[in-house]
Amino acid sequence: MYRKFLTCIGVCFLMGCSDMETQERESRQSPGSRIDEKVAEYKSCLSNEDYICATSFILPALVRSVGGADNMVRILEQLPLKRASRGLTLDPTKTIYETHNKVVVDGKTLVSVVPSVQYGTYHGEKAEIHGSLIAFSYDKGKTWFFLEGSDENQLVIANENPQLLQSIKVPVPIMKIGDTTFIQKNDLWIKQEPEDQASSVPKDTPDAGNASVMKY
Repeated sequence: MYRKFLTCIGVCFLMGCSDMETQERESRQSPGSRIDEKVAEYKSCLSNEDYICATSFILPALVRSVGGADNMVRILEQLPLKRASRGLTLDPTKTIYETHNKVVVDGKTLVSVVPSVQYGTYHGEKAEIHGSLIAFSYDKGKTWFFLEGSDENQLVIANENPQLLQSIKVPVPIMKIGDTTFIQKNDLWIKQEPEDQASSVPKDTPDAGNASVMKY
């Protein structure tokens, strides 16, 4: 009986030491140490068309802005079809997320930008979109939420925390179709002219060969 008692104490002591070592190891990790891991999980959700899973990673403020998780799931489900109706197809399994940028501390919020490249086709031509994810944590980096770095989504951040956008650098999304480059502005893709001046022709056409403005 005494031996069992000592064995029990020994096991509890080892478990306690293990928990202390885990806590100490976590405390030594940088605040952004889990971002890239969580980005990989988010990509897996999208690649597997598991939009309930994907919604769990999306910034809660954006989910609330569309009326809740069920609506967000429906939006994600419809997005590939919406893009396809305009000639654009993206393959989420080929998306590349680079290593996250510096983590910025804003009060109790941690923020970082994750550069990305999405690959697909536009009316049969190869297309790639250079953009980003904006990562947020409200619990010192234990969990992370994401927001596509489009100009429209940046308005969500501005409504929540106007000063935050001044402390991070979100790259302007760029789409390349063949030899033509578009930049995103006001949720539209504006064709870049040879002299690098965006065209202001106010028309929307699905023909990438001569499009000045297009949506997806």
